[in-house]
Amino acid sequence: MITAVAIGLAALLATAALHHTLLMAATRTVPGAVRSHRGLPVWVFGQLAIIHLVEVALWAGLFVLVHKTLWPAAFGGSFAGSPADYVYFAGMAFTTLGQTGIALHGPMRILEMSLSLGGFMLLTWSASYLFTTCRTHFSE
Repeated sequence: MITAVAIGLAALLATAALHHTLLMAATRTVPGAVRSHRGLPVWVFGQLAIIHLVEVALWAGLFVLVHKTLWPAAFGGSFAGSPADYVYFAGMAFTTLGQTGIALHGPMRILEMSLSLGGFMLLTWSASYLFTTCRTHFSE
Protein backbone atom coordinates (compact mmCIF):
# COMPACT_ATOMS: atom_id res chain seq x y z
CA MET A 1 0.00 0.00 0.00
CA ILE A 2 2.86 2.41 0.74
CA THR A 3 4.14 1.92 -2.81
CA ALA A 4 0.70 2.77 -4.24
CA VAL A 5 0.43 5.90 -2.08
CA ALA A 6 3.92 7.03 -3.11
CA ILE A 7 3.27 6.40 -6.81
CA GLY A 8 -0.13 8.10 -6.60
CA LEU A 9 1.23 11.16 -4.81
CA ALA A 10 4.19 11.48 -7.19
CA ALA A 11 1.90 11.13 -10.22
CA LEU A 12 -0.56 13.62 -8.77
CA LEU A 13 2.16 16.23 -8.19
CA ALA A 14 3.69 15.60 -11.62
CA THR A 15 0.28 16.01 -13.25
CA ALA A 16 -0.31 19.28 -11.39
CA ALA A 17 3.08 20.60 -12.55
CA LEU A 18 2.32 19.51 -16.12
CA HIS A 19 -1.13 21.09 -15.97
CA HIS A 20 0.32 24.40 -14.81
CA THR A 21 2.98 24.32 -17.53
CA LEU A 22 0.44 23.53 -20.24
CA LEU A 23 -1.96 26.23 -18.99
CA MET A 24 0.82 28.81 -19.19
CA ALA A 25 1.71 27.60 -22.70
CA ALA A 26 -1.94 27.76 -23.74
CA THR A 27 -2.19 31.31 -22.40
CA ARG A 28 0.81 32.36 -24.50
CA THR A 29 -0.59 30.79 -27.68
CA VAL A 30 -3.94 32.60 -27.78
CA PRO A 31 -3.81 34.66 -30.99
CA GLY A 32 -4.21 38.39 -30.48
CA ALA A 33 -7.30 38.51 -32.68
CA VAL A 34 -9.02 35.92 -30.48
CA ARG A 35 -8.16 37.57 -27.16
CA SER A 36 -10.88 40.21 -27.47
CA HIS A 37 -13.24 38.18 -29.62
CA ARG A 38 -16.34 36.31 -28.49
CA GLY A 39 -14.63 33.12 -29.69
CA LEU A 40 -12.19 33.23 -26.75
CA PRO A 41 -14.20 30.80 -24.58
CA VAL A 42 -14.27 28.25 -27.39
CA TRP A 43 -10.53 28.67 -28.01
CA VAL A 44 -9.71 28.23 -24.30
CA PHE A 45 -12.14 25.30 -24.02
CA GLY A 46 -10.39 23.58 -26.94
CA GLN A 47 -6.99 24.12 -25.36
CA LEU A 48 -8.23 22.72 -22.04
CA ALA A 49 -9.72 19.66 -23.78
CA ILE A 50 -6.35 18.92 -25.37
CA ILE A 51 -4.56 19.38 -22.03
CA HIS A 52 -6.95 16.99 -20.27
CA LEU A 53 -6.67 14.37 -23.01
CA VAL A 54 -2.87 14.48 -22.67
CA GLU A 55 -3.18 14.03 -18.91
CA VAL A 56 -5.58 11.10 -19.27
CA ALA A 57 -3.23 9.46 -21.78
CA LEU A 58 -0.27 9.84 -19.41
CA TRP A 59 -2.24 8.31 -16.54
CA ALA A 60 -3.30 5.46 -18.83
CA GLY A 61 0.41 4.89 -19.52
CA LEU A 62 1.09 4.83 -15.79
CA PHE A 63 -1.64 2.23 -15.30
CA VAL A 64 -0.09 0.09 -18.05
CA LEU A 65 3.33 0.37 -16.41
CA VAL A 66 2.25 -0.53 -12.89
CA HIS A 67 -0.11 -3.25 -14.14
CA LYS A 68 2.62 -4.94 -16.14
CA THR A 69 5.38 -4.56 -13.53
CA LEU A 70 3.92 -4.34 -10.01
CA TRP A 71 0.36 -5.60 -9.87
CA PRO A 72 -0.43 -7.96 -12.77
CA ALA A 73 -3.63 -9.23 -11.15
CA ALA A 74 -5.03 -5.74 -10.41
CA PHE A 75 -7.60 -5.53 -13.20
CA GLY A 76 -10.70 -7.67 -13.56
CA GLY A 77 -14.30 -7.45 -14.63
CA SER A 78 -14.75 -6.33 -18.24
CA PHE A 79 -11.06 -5.39 -18.59
CA ALA A 80 -9.49 -7.05 -21.65
CA GLY A 81 -6.06 -5.41 -21.50
CA SER A 82 -6.28 -3.38 -24.71
CA PRO A 83 -4.83 0.14 -24.92
CA ALA A 84 -8.41 1.40 -25.23
CA ASP A 85 -9.25 -0.25 -21.88
CA TYR A 86 -6.46 1.63 -20.13
CA VAL A 87 -7.43 4.97 -21.71
CA TYR A 88 -11.13 4.41 -21.00
CA PHE A 89 -10.43 3.46 -17.41
CA ALA A 90 -8.11 6.45 -16.88
CA GLY A 91 -10.64 8.83 -18.46
CA MET A 92 -13.50 7.56 -16.35
CA ALA A 93 -11.42 7.82 -13.18
CA PHE A 94 -10.11 11.28 -14.17
CA THR A 95 -13.65 12.61 -14.55
CA THR A 96 -14.66 10.81 -11.31
CA LEU A 97 -17.46 8.92 -13.08
CA GLY A 98 -15.88 5.62 -12.17
CA GLN A 99 -18.62 3.28 -13.45
CA THR A 100 -16.66 1.26 -16.00
CA GLY A 101 -17.43 -2.39 -15.36
CA ILE A 102 -13.70 -2.77 -14.74
CA ALA A 103 -12.91 -4.15 -11.30
CA LEU A 104 -9.73 -3.26 -9.45
CA HIS A 105 -7.99 -5.36 -6.85
CA GLY A 106 -5.31 -4.57 -4.32
CA PRO A 107 -3.13 -1.45 -4.27
CA MET A 108 -4.22 -0.34 -7.75
CA ARG A 109 -7.36 1.01 -6.05
CA ILE A 110 -5.18 3.58 -4.26
CA LEU A 111 -3.72 4.68 -7.57
CA GLU A 112 -7.22 5.05 -9.05
CA MET A 113 -8.25 7.11 -6.04
CA SER A 114 -5.26 9.40 -6.62
CA LEU A 115 -6.32 9.90 -10.23
CA SER A 116 -9.92 10.63 -9.26
CA LEU A 117 -8.81 13.20 -6.70
CA GLY A 118 -6.36 14.76 -9.14
CA GLY A 119 -8.81 14.74 -12.02
CA PHE A 120 -11.45 16.48 -9.94
CA MET A 121 -8.95 19.11 -8.84
CA LEU A 122 -7.62 19.65 -12.38
CA LEU A 123 -11.10 19.94 -13.88
CA THR A 124 -12.02 22.48 -11.21
CA TRP A 125 -8.76 24.38 -11.82
CA SER A 126 -9.51 24.41 -15.55
CA ALA A 127 -13.05 25.68 -15.04
CA SER A 128 -11.69 28.49 -12.86
CA TYR A 129 -9.06 29.26 -15.50
CA LEU A 130 -11.69 29.41 -18.25
CA PHE A 131 -13.91 31.70 -16.20
CA THR A 132 -11.04 33.99 -15.15
CA THR A 133 -9.54 34.19 -18.63
CA CYS A 134 -12.84 35.14 -20.20
CA ARG A 135 -13.75 37.56 -17.44
CA THR A 136 -10.37 39.29 -17.67
CA HIS A 137 -10.46 39.67 -21.43
CA PHE A 138 -14.13 40.67 -21.71
CA SER A 139 -13.98 43.24 -18.93
CA GLU A 140 -11.16 45.19 -20.61
